[in-house]
Amino acid sequence: MVGLNADWSVTDVKLDVAEKMLRLTVEYVGQGVVCPDCGTSCAMKDHAAERSWRHLDAMQFQTILTARVPRSHCNECGVKTIAVPWSGKHSRFTLLFEAFAIEVLLAASSIQSAAELLRIDWSTAQEIMKRAVERGLQRRSLEDVRHVGIDEKSFGKGQDYVSVMTDLDASSSGSESGSHHRVSQSVVEYTVGVAAEEDSGCLHGHVAGLRVQHRGECSKSTDRA
Repeated sequence: MVGLNADWSVTDVKLDVAEKMLRLTVEYVGQGVVCPDCGTSCAMKDHAAERSWRHLDAMQFQTILTARVPRSHCNECGVKTIAVPWSGKHSRFTLLFEAFAIEVLLAASSIQSAAELLRIDWSTAQEIMKRAVERGLQRRSLEDVRHVGIDEKSFGKGQDYVSVMTDLDASSSGSESGSHHRVSQSVVEYTVGVAAEEDSGCLHGHVAGLRVQHRGECSKSTDRA
């Protein structure tokens, strides 16, 4: 329900009916800690100040998780606050809440309407979406991507555009959901290092077996040779 492992235990539960809030206090009961940077088992230094995370609501009650997170004393990395199993780094929400928030954002007609349903503000909804994209990019593999199409889509008012890169092989073969497998332009540029050159209105890149083609005015946009 909370996303704890054997190293953590719920030690206190407080229900405030007037405030419609449920508070869960969690304590670390493990025998050792792991450095969050290098992953080395090391001694515990102390505990950080108490922090709170918004969790999934329990019935009509807003649920808050509180804990003092241990700090590791690593010989290589120094003193670090360890990672917790229920939340990402620097987040004020549990992973389960953020996953639910993404489902609400996808179903809602606007970010503002989703934020109102979740009882968060617009900027917080934006931060949750940003972290969800970052987690997705970390899990995504580009090893099988060989042909990429680049397109631009306008959004909002004025001259605002978003560059979209699509895995042409995946989109042509189709998938169960029927959606295209899109690859972030920044991911391609930084992890593959595409060296691009202008050639008669077409943008080509040939790095590590990857061919990149810009589909703007290019007459060769369907050429995958």
